Amino acid sequence: MKKIDKKFQMLFSEDELKVLKEEANKRQISASEFIRICIKHELSEKSTYSRIIALRNLTTIY
Repeated sequence: MKKIDKKFQMLFSEDELKVLKEEANKRQISASEFIRICIKHELSEKSTYSRIIALRNLTTIY
């Protein structure tokens, strides 16, 4: 089965973007990679119910 990557757009306040870039730079990775790692960690470290709630919350972030 062929993997198809999807694009996803997020809007950040100036302060959120500043913090995001600072944290990514500390780890010497891109802001996008940092977000992917955070989401993966958040979803893989939680129970099934918590994963459902986390996914629901991710869909309402704006």
